[in-house]
Amino acid sequence: MAGKASAVRVIFNKEIKKVFQDRRMLVLTVFMPGTLLFAIYSALGLIMSDDMISELSSTETGTVMSAVIPVFLMIFLFMGCIGAASETIAGEKERGTMTSLLKTPVKRSHIALGKILAMSVVAAASGISSLAGLFGALMVITGGMTVLTGIQIMTFTGVIAVITIVSAAAVMLVGTVTLVSAASRTAKEAQVFTMPLVLAVTMVCILAAMPVPEGDKIWIYMIPVVNNTKCLLEIFSGVSDLTHIFVTAAVSIAVTGLEVMGLSHMFGNEKIMV
Repeated sequence: MAGKASAVRVIFNKEIKKVFQDRRMLVLTVFMPGTLLFAIYSALGLIMSDDMISELSSTETGTVMSAVIPVFLMIFLFMGCIGAASETIAGEKERGTMTSLLKTPVKRSHIALGKILAMSVVAAASGISSLAGLFGALMVITGGMTVLTGIQIMTFTGVIAVITIVSAAAVMLVGTVTLVSAASRTAKEAQVFTMPLVLAVTMVCILAAMPVPEGDKIWIYMIPVVNNTKCLLEIFSGVSDLTHIFVTAAVSIAVTGLEVMGLSHMFGNEKIMV
């Protein structure tokens, strides 16, 4: 067990170090999303009328934001996954370094898990950066924190719950993109193949935000992406349910386990990896 953890940690550290050494990737995946959103929404604020800004500053708008932000967060998170994970395998295949890594005595499952965990950290940072840029722009436009009044996350329990759900979602979504990356010959090809997934995830997140007749059924929290979005909606609205959080986290971990197994199998297929 200790040997497995050590091997995963080595791969994890290698991937994280690679991101920090590649300043272009660091800027594009972590800092650029938040900066761009902040600039775009701040610019929109300059052309908005005083009545529109006043409406944005209302408590009711804060309540609406508690329903909108979780959807944005999931979409931003997936976009971060694409930026981080599409390069990690397809890019190495392109440069010829993936073959060398697979020749090492490290188990393929350890390589897969280490890469997924490392890229999940980068993807989560990208999603949080995007959300911070959106929050920052809204506060600049409205001149303060009023827009956040209706959001019920500002508690220790709420923050821990959000971290749990976002982390589980990041690992699962990165695993999905990593599978696409492994099946692609180049990083650009991987990004092209993930574009339909962006549309699919966006639509699923929007549909998940819609209320379900007669309340939310427990089986809904067994559907990947839908469960993450619904849990975040509950947390931001101050009505979170521990059962929903546990089921969602368990499903995300189970899906990630299947993705690690699939990626390990792909690593052993020379037709795919060469």
